[in-house]
Amino acid sequence: MEMFKQSAGFFATHIPYKGATPAVTDLLGGNVQVAFMVPGNVQQFVKQGRLKLLATSGAKRFPSMPDVPTLIELGYKDMETTGWVGLLAPAGTPKPIIDRYHREIVKILRLQDVAPRLRDMEFEVIASTPEQLAGWIRP
Repeated sequence: MEMFKQSAGFFATHIPYKGATPAVTDLLGGNVQVAFMVPGNVQQFVKQGRLKLLATSGAKRFPSMPDVPTLIELGYKDMETTGWVGLLAPAGTPKPIIDRYHREIVKILRLQDVAPRLRDMEFEVIASTPEQLAGWIRP
């Protein structure tokens, strides 16, 4: 939201939440007027007509929401943001443990009942190696 405020040149009060559930609750209740959310957190409410999707912040439209434009398409050329989820362990965790976690997580992500559900929630699953993830998030 901070990035969007700067790009669009408007003021809005930042309200920090401890997770998506209280933020969605306040959005549904009218306590806040707008929020940035990952699709899986709001899809059911959009389908029920309780929330309206205005735009997506990625580089391309979501396949399940082809009528929802990207912020880039709406003229905000610097508004490409993505959310991501990664499994992290404390520094110094032995490599065999990291490797085991990685193997098990990749297995889970490929399960017949998991992979389609993640796709339905518009998650793009990238089961990279621990080294690739570390390189991606390292400053």
